Amino acid sequence: MEGFESPDLIEPSAEIYYRQAINNLKNRHFQLAILGATEAIRLKRDFLEAYISRGYALEESGDYQEAIEDYNAVLNLKNDNVIAYFHRGNARVKAGDLEGALADFDETVRLAPEFKGAYGNRGIIRARLGKLKGAREDFEHVLALDAGDSRAHFNMGNIESEMGKQNDALGHYNKAIEINQGYAKAYINRGIIKAKLGNGVDALTDFEKALKIDPADPNIFFNMGNVQEEIGRYEDAVQSYDQAIEIDGDDVKFYDSRGSAKVRLGKFEEALADFNMAVQIDPNFAGAYNNRGNIFARMGQYEKAMENYSRALELNPSLSQAYQNKGIIKTLQGKPHEALKECEKAIKINSNPITYLIRGFDKAELGHHLEAIEDYDKFIALHPDYPKAFISRGVSKAALGRHEEAIEDFTKALEYSPENVAAFYNRGKSLTELNRYEEALSDFDRAIELSPQEGAKTYLDRGAAKAEMKRYEDALADFDKAIKLNPNTASAYYSRGMAKTALGQEDGALSDFNEAIQLKPDFADAYNAMGSVLSGKGLGQESLSFYDHAIALNPSTPGPYYNRALAYIKSGQPEKAKQDLDAFNSLADEKMKKRVGVLGVPIADPEDTKKMARLTEQAAKAQPIVPEKYRQTRAEAVLFLDIVDSTEIMNKHGVEYYLNLFIPFKRELEAIMEKYDCLYKKGLGDGFMVVFADNIDAIRCALEAIVFTAGLRRSKQGVFNIRIGIHYGETKVDIDQDRYGVPVVAASRIQAISSVDFPALSADVQVPPENRIIVSHAVFTSVRGEPYLECVPLGNAELKGLSGLEYKLYLVKVHRPK
Repeated sequence: MEGFESPDLIEPSAEIYYRQAINNLKNRHFQLAILGATEAIRLKRDFLEAYISRGYALEESGDYQEAIEDYNAVLNLKNDNVIAYFHRGNARVKAGDLEGALADFDETVRLAPEFKGAYGNRGIIRARLGKLKGAREDFEHVLALDAGDSRAHFNMGNIESEMGKQNDALGHYNKAIEINQGYAKAYINRGIIKAKLGNGVDALTDFEKALKIDPADPNIFFNMGNVQEEIGRYEDAVQSYDQAIEIDGDDVKFYDSRGSAKVRLGKFEEALADFNMAVQIDPNFAGAYNNRGNIFARMGQYEKAMENYSRALELNPSLSQAYQNKGIIKTLQGKPHEALKECEKAIKINSNPITYLIRGFDKAELGHHLEAIEDYDKFIALHPDYPKAFISRGVSKAALGRHEEAIEDFTKALEYSPENVAAFYNRGKSLTELNRYEEALSDFDRAIELSPQEGAKTYLDRGAAKAEMKRYEDALADFDKAIKLNPNTASAYYSRGMAKTALGQEDGALSDFNEAIQLKPDFADAYNAMGSVLSGKGLGQESLSFYDHAIALNPSTPGPYYNRALAYIKSGQPEKAKQDLDAFNSLADEKMKKRVGVLGVPIADPEDTKKMARLTEQAAKAQPIVPEKYRQTRAEAVLFLDIVDSTEIMNKHGVEYYLNLFIPFKRELEAIMEKYDCLYKKGLGDGFMVVFADNIDAIRCALEAIVFTAGLRRSKQGVFNIRIGIHYGETKVDIDQDRYGVPVVAASRIQAISSVDFPALSADVQVPPENRIIVSHAVFTSVRGEPYLECVPLGNAELKGLSGLEYKLYLVKVHRPK
């Protein structure tokens, strides 16, 4: 009997392997699908569907480049295969090649204009590339093909939100939810939009609906926390962040946000722990370093704060907030020059209004009040309800003598903050300057009522106002309180001494002036007042040394010369009296000369015994001159010298390089100023303000400074270029000798003038950008007859901050004798 015959073995065909691959793809068995498709291709080299199936399986397995190769193979065989372009676009997206993906989707919709999925995918890619208008067009195509596509509405919402059209975005999210009530992401994004539109409570309702759909999504809790924090529910925000962290403890933004909420609650140690955790999870998370710096700043640990801000900027050089925070630290440390540099960097990246406010504080601290006002204006335009900004702007306006405007700002601050001590105090000071003493007293009273234990300055200024009203007893009581609150204020003892002098309490006055001198050894007015009281007690000889000190400290003040002349007359020293009366006449104005009568006339002949006897008799009855106010007015020449591009030099070469050059440069310039008998000088970081008794000294000082600077450049010992502006007029002199008023502002602006500021500048005249001296007409009239000097007319210009006034300006040139 024959055995059984074996049946013929039939090798599976390419189609069978392909069908197996398709079944495995459906069941997400991607490796088996790859094997089946590979066998199909081995048996049939031009099997397009098998290449596409294998490409898709490779794509789903994460082998994007191999998937792209399979799609390439299809297109090499058939270059109009829509499916291959579409799938290759998807694979390129996953591989990070967005531009290549965009090209593939372009080709897909060209070949298949009704391919909804291709428009949708292209819209997403365009949005990621910032091509929002094109993305919107793609999603509009999708909706034209299928108005019920909830995902297209969702994507349109995202695009409208990105383009700032929040209400339109809200409409699309509403439509997406209407079509698909289980669309969690649509609820989340609708909640975010509602929060942006100020509907925080409604936003939280949307997040709660999203949580019912997907309770395991930590980002829903994260967004809830953000909104709760925004509406001031900080405890709830912390709890939401807690839940987000419980679901996903590795997301740094959850810790960072929880830390920020804890800061709002004053839980700084706990907040620091959260920021530390964020940094531990991601050492490159710049925001956490910035926030950690804020905690250290609140704790007064400024060095640690600066380290964290610097680290944040290393990781993210465009983090403007870190520069701003560094500026705040420098401001708190009393380093306004350094603070300004940080603020400039922050503003260059992002014009945050808070940075303008901080920069305004620093400019005011440096005496740049016009520029400070510009910054305060920018902040107030965006935040018109912040009282501190109005107060700061008012203080700068007051420093410029614009007291009416300052009062308006202080009043505005009080509208928003009716119990603001600083607003009442500063308004009182400006009212005093306008001689509105009763109103000023009312403001000082209110400031003291609100803050009785912190009102030393207020008592001092209220006392000064009362003294102006000749209410000396009341003034004395205020000065007593000021000294009790702050016993180390020289001006308080001086003011009390003046009140005691007016009340005839000479011994008490002497004691107070002496205390003022001990606290402030360069207090010229206190020396003069001391001499005056001694002279009034018949101690003329003893008064001389005090007048000597007053004159040495401030040689441009006429009063001490007159007083010393009286003492010399009484002690029989007519020659010295003559010299002092001559000096008095050259310095005093007509009002002061009239006040002192015949003693203001120079002694023609000290040997004329009859005249000397008459003068001696008059001198015995004459009263010494003491300051009538605590701030004087003087006619002076004000010079501003600016170092051009000092910040750029520092940035280019480094701080150490700059300081090594600047310190000796500054020392030499100050020596030149002293050489020409400057009355007062103040460093401005990148220049100087210098005051002279007359214009010619100011011009000579300026010329020597220009020559000195040029010599340094020629010898390659320096890189500085300078600009100088000079104006003459009546300044206000504070008790510490600092100068304020229009001449100061004008000189500053003249220094910075350029060709564009002259509406009718002659074609053959140019304003050099550097190494030049420009003066006002008031200065020109004093120096135009000087040999070797040429003053080139530049024309009239309106100076910034002094609107309505035109100044005729001149460029000063020097011609050396042949």
